[in-house]
Amino acid sequence: AGLAAGAAGFAAGVTGFAAGVAGFPTGVAGFAAGLAGFATGVAGFAAGAADFSAGVAGFAAGVADFSAGVTDFAAGVTDFAAGVGGFAAGVTDFSAGVVGFAAGAAGFAAGVTDFSAGVTDFAAGVTDFSAGVADFSAGVGFSSFAAGVAVFAAGVTG
Repeated sequence: AGLAAGAAGFAAGVTGFAAGVAGFPTGVAGFAAGLAGFATGVAGFAAGAADFSAGVAGFAAGVADFSAGVTDFAAGVTDFAAGVGGFAAGVTDFSAGVVGFAAGAAGFAAGVTDFSAGVTDFAAGVTDFSAGVADFSAGVGFSSFAAGVAVFAAGVTG
């Protein structure tokens, strides 16, 4: 009975060995496919590492650009504030100029008035002088101032 059981076990072992031999090429093919997949994964990892490095470099460049932008913005704010101050000073100066122009216009108008009054006074003075000359001539007894001058000159030379 033991011999029969051993024979049956041997037959089963032979069958299992044959199945193992038949499955071995499939295992080899699977192993080869696994190696190829591993190689693809390694290549993908290397490409991902390169992309990550490029991304880190791009991020650093972006941070540098952002910092430069912040600096430029601060300078722009400073320049804008200076421009506002300059504009305010210009408005103040313009206002002062308007006031000064108004005062100058008033002074010019007053000067024109004074000049007109002076012209009037000068004309009155000329009239008075002419009347005085006529009065002098009549008082001296000559028909005109010129006649009196002629008599005076004759007396000086005579």
